[in-house]
Parts: sequence; structure tokens; C-alpha cells
Amino acid sequence: MSRMFENKKVFVAGGRTGFVGTNLAKALLAKGAIVYAHSLNPDKPSNFTAATTNLFESTGDLSLSANIPPAIDYVFHCAAHTAGAHEMATNPVAQITPNVLMNSLLLEAAAKNKVKKFIFISSSAIYPELDIPISEDKGFEGDPPGNYFGVGWMKRYAEKLAEFYFKQYGMEVTIIRPSNIYGPYSSFDLERAHVLPALIRRFLERQNPLEVWGTPDVVRDFIYVDDFIRGALLACEKLSGFDVCNIASGQLYTIGEAVAIIQELTGYRGAITYNSSKPMTIQQRQVDVTKASKLLGFSPEISFREGLKRTIEWYKNHSER
Repeated sequence: MSRMFENKKVFVAGGRTGFVGTNLAKALLAKGAIVYAHSLNPDKPSNFTAATTNLFESTGDLSLSANIPPAIDYVFHCAAHTAGAHEMATNPVAQITPNVLMNSLLLEAAAKNKVKKFIFISSSAIYPELDIPISEDKGFEGDPPGNYFGVGWMKRYAEKLAEFYFKQYGMEVTIIRPSNIYGPYSSFDLERAHVLPALIRRFLERQNPLEVWGTPDVVRDFIYVDDFIRGALLACEKLSGFDVCNIASGQLYTIGEAVAIIQELTGYRGAITYNSSKPMTIQQRQVDVTKASKLLGFSPEISFREGLKRTIEWYKNHSER
């Protein structure tokens, strides 16, 4: 086990209440880090118990001002104003301005505080629509497609800004572009949830008929959050200077296949309909995982079925509370 994070001070934007941030903060605490977990919304209850050792919590809108504690070694930027397909289609602007401001202010604060390394969770939404596995060097080819145009360019701008801070201040930067992450602490709010948590909730609520947005042949690369976090920490450990890495499962599933597995795992017996008039993002996105495999020795350990099973169990336990 690497000791890179032992007794190091790590600021995790989104670490107090966010999906990726919470899972990351827990993993860092397990590695002996002193974690400063931040959330944008002070009204949201923390995902941690009050007496968690080596954890310090803070809240505040980072798009208004970004202050990080002194002597922070690493910043993981997992916070974002996010949305599911519904908001991407109906109000994509909501994801632009606050995120541009937050990304800019946090990068500046980290550089001024002489943070050793800044890890930015970007997105595979930055990529153009291609029928091949998309490698890291395709990040700025053409435009992001359809509903991804705005959010894709917002992330692209943050990546270039991060590269600028590396060149200006020597602050090391690792950019991580994930595929579709799912698992415990996802948002299961139907207005904002991504596809798998939204499906899991609908199946467990026994909605009948159960409506699936889009068509069953839409293809995605889904990665379970524990695998993603392991990949992100390996990238932080093994990449230096300014570098970019896809972290994905490298395996493709259709929405129809996901629906069939969730139906079986939840014992759902009702009718299932697909509504192709509802917003979906793009038909297919395949992410190339060669770099993560070669440079990081990374490959996913949790199968899609097992990941879905764990996510369903977690949601059942937490929705009852």
C-alpha cells in the first residue's frame, strides 16, 4: 500500500456531501491522510459522523470565494454544479457560470497557497463524438456534441487553465477524465440523477409502468465508484508535472442491458417502457483506457453486475433512513 497520503493534508472540494468527493475522502482517511472535506451547500447534511478522526469539514459557495486552509499538500477538486440528462437538455446554462468561477477561484487559491498537486476531476463529456475508443489526445478535437457543447467547453477551459497554472507556478496538475461513475452516495433525486441511480430508484419504487428515458441501444462505459477512486489515487501517485488520464472500465453496456440486470436484482415484475422523446445525451461513448492500464497498472475489479448489486443495497439501506 502506498504511503503517499499518510499524514498529508488533503483538501477535497465536494468531500463533505458529494458523490465522488465523499468516496474519495473516505479512501484518503483510510490511507492516513488529514482530510479537509468541503461542500458547496451548508444546508446539506454531512455524509460523515461528527467524531470522524482526521476529518475537518467546511462549507461555502466556491464560485463566490475559494479559501483553502494553509499548508495543504494536495487538492482534489470533485465539486461541481451537476445535472442529469433532464437538466442537460432543459437548462444546460445552469452548469456553466458557477463552475467556471469555482474552477478558476480554486485553482488560483491552490497556486497561491503553494499546493504540491492539484487533481481535477474533469469529464469524458469534453470529447467529440467518435465511433472508436477515445484516447486522451482527442480532448480538444472538434466540439463536444449536442447537449455536451456547453459543459464540455466549460471543462475544457478548466483543463487549459490548470495547465496555465502549472506553467506559471509549477503546481503539478493531474486531470482525470472519468466515464459514467455510479455507486454509493450517488444522487438518487430523479430531477438530477444520472441514468443508473435514476433507474435503481424507479425499480425499487415499483413504478408501473416503469418509464426508461431514451432507447435501449444507447451505449455507455460505467465504472463503479470504488474502482474509479482507486484509479484516481493511482493517477495522483504515478503521474507528474501536468498530465491527463482517462479512468474508465473499458467495458461497454447498453441501457437495455443495465435495465435487465437492475430488473433482475430488484425482482421487479411490472411493465417497462422506453420513451425516446425524453432527453438522452449521446448514443455512444467509448473511452480508451490504454494509458491507465500501461502507466498506472489500473484495471477495474468490480463487475457491472456486482457494482449494481452493491449500489442497490446501499440505496435500500439509506432511503429507509
